[in-house]
Amino acid sequence: METSVTCCARAIALLPNVSSQHSITSLASPRSISPSFTSRSLKSSSLFGESLRVAPKSSLKVARTKNSSLVTKCEIGDSLEEFLSKSTSDKGLIRLMMCMGEALRTIAFKVRTASCGGTACVNSFGDEQLAVDMLADKLLFEALTYSHFCKYACSEEVPELQDMGGPAEGGFSVAFDPLDGSSIVDTNFTVGTIFGVWPGDKLTGVTGRDQVAAAMGIFGPRTTYVLALKDVPGTHEFLLLDEGKWQHVKDTTEIGEGKMFSPGNLRATFDNPDYAKLIDYYVKEKYTLRYTGGMVPDVNQIIVKEKGIFTNVTSPTAKAKLRLLFEVAPLGFLIEKAGGFSSDGKQSVLDKVIVNLDDRTQVAYGSKNEIIRFEETLYGSSRLKAEHCEIAVGKCCSIKTIYNNQTTSKDQNIPLPLPLGILYYLIWLRLKIVDMETLCPTSFIPNSNWMMQQSNSTTEWTKEENKRFESALAIYDETTPNRWPKVAAMIPGKSILDVMMQYKELVADVTDIEAGLVPNPRHFASSFTLEFVDRQIHTFSKRGKSCDQERKKGVPWTEEEHRRFLMGLEKYGKGDWRNISRNFVISKTPTQVASHAQKYYLRQLSGEKDRKRPSIHDITTVHLTNDEFLNNKLMYEEKSCMSSLERSTSTADVLIGWWNNSCGALYDNSTL
Repeated sequence: METSVTCCARAIALLPNVSSQHSITSLASPRSISPSFTSRSLKSSSLFGESLRVAPKSSLKVARTKNSSLVTKCEIGDSLEEFLSKSTSDKGLIRLMMCMGEALRTIAFKVRTASCGGTACVNSFGDEQLAVDMLADKLLFEALTYSHFCKYACSEEVPELQDMGGPAEGGFSVAFDPLDGSSIVDTNFTVGTIFGVWPGDKLTGVTGRDQVAAAMGIFGPRTTYVLALKDVPGTHEFLLLDEGKWQHVKDTTEIGEGKMFSPGNLRATFDNPDYAKLIDYYVKEKYTLRYTGGMVPDVNQIIVKEKGIFTNVTSPTAKAKLRLLFEVAPLGFLIEKAGGFSSDGKQSVLDKVIVNLDDRTQVAYGSKNEIIRFEETLYGSSRLKAEHCEIAVGKCCSIKTIYNNQTTSKDQNIPLPLPLGILYYLIWLRLKIVDMETLCPTSFIPNSNWMMQQSNSTTEWTKEENKRFESALAIYDETTPNRWPKVAAMIPGKSILDVMMQYKELVADVTDIEAGLVPNPRHFASSFTLEFVDRQIHTFSKRGKSCDQERKKGVPWTEEEHRRFLMGLEKYGKGDWRNISRNFVISKTPTQVASHAQKYYLRQLSGEKDRKRPSIHDITTVHLTNDEFLNNKLMYEEKSCMSSLERSTSTADVLIGWWNNSCGALYDNSTL
């Protein structure tokens, strides 16, 4: 199985073996680390494996290879070194990520074999050692020193910049949490290591989006190394094999929707009613609870299962505990590279500037819709929806430019029909926005407790209530923010849920009417049409029919119309009256086509299908010969194609006009 990652690089020997005459040296540790732990008993080969040796001093220069023309695909089953070599040409970054991988391997062994108490760990020989998190901290600092490409590093245990001896130019700065969840090691829960890599020699005044790499090590039933690189799509998982090697086993490029949640800091629900409302929503909607008490496994499950949400929200009494530099930003990088989203309630955590090493924040990771729900529940609005609207407006501006060019080309008699794909995209985009507004969950409505209101959907709507409902829909259209609370406010005795259910039923009724499944009701507001495209075309399009052009009931069918009806029936089959009306019998509505079909089938079943009735308007005995059928089919298909192209041009005008009007608050129409 191959991933979608494509990288330009040469296969290079990064860390050549040193000849046997070289003496094996111990790994240097930063001066600020407690001298109680020394690495004299740890040989470099035992810590970093036989493939990693001390590099000569001459190699401490900035090592960057030129991009190769060789294009290689990263494959599932690659070793860590193979994957990194295919993914980036930066030797320094490759060596740093390899050294960190070897440190994670050693930490996994120590976590697995140590017997841990509250303050210290005892190995199998009974020798007392440092607490396991301090041991992990020590090993990671040594790995960064050993890489020779780390300029500065700091950890959650030692929140001060430590000079690792690497180059400032072409080197990296690393921040890490050595063992997230160390308090649950003795209960044998899954724990992990988190680290982020920034270019240069700064860890403050930067954002999470400036990272060139981030990773986490997960020490559970399996030991995995999950990493992401800035210029490589996706987040990639490596499994530690029995022989001590990392093997590429999974890549994640999309976080989809799914009912799984991991709620951290639940104490905040006591005095944060919005967070309590969000948790109530998860429980009410029967989300699956998957919370381990460790941030690493909770975030990792979103990447592995490709769904869900993790939250850790603050309140006046439950302050923020998660550190932006050591935990939140690196994990946010992994989530967003995997196709997910992150948020502190108002913005992506990757856009937060790290001012101090100890900056803390609340956070949520998950799919797009889950983050939208999180932001709207806590703060009443979501920046993801605003970004979505801005993107749509930008696309509309591009489409309008294309359309203007098309109009100019028409003056030069150059046929350039507007691509139907653009039209379909606009229609799909508009319907998606309407659908999100119509079916929004209760938590999407800010500053309201309508979720607690009793629904009156079992009661019938009076004629007066229906009139008020239709008037409210005309006043508050699809583009109105918080539409349903405003509509419900105009109808005494009806809750927001009632008006939403009524709207849904009206949509279904109109769809059935337009499909010819039921006759037109006697009372319906002519100014209100639920289908967006039809409403825009009939209201604004130059090709739309005016009221006095509509045919009245009782106008007889001509033989030509009946032939067209038979052609449409042959192509679309019984029941698809809308397409027959739209593409063949364009002079009749779907309801009229359905009525004519009913009479036609009754005539066929009566046994008198070949005998003309007394009425001079009886044309149901008309049949199509094979030759006539083929000729008419070709003719009508050609007309239908040309008509579709003409209608697409007109509809594009309508849609562009709609976007200009509805988004005028965001963009100056004069610039379009």
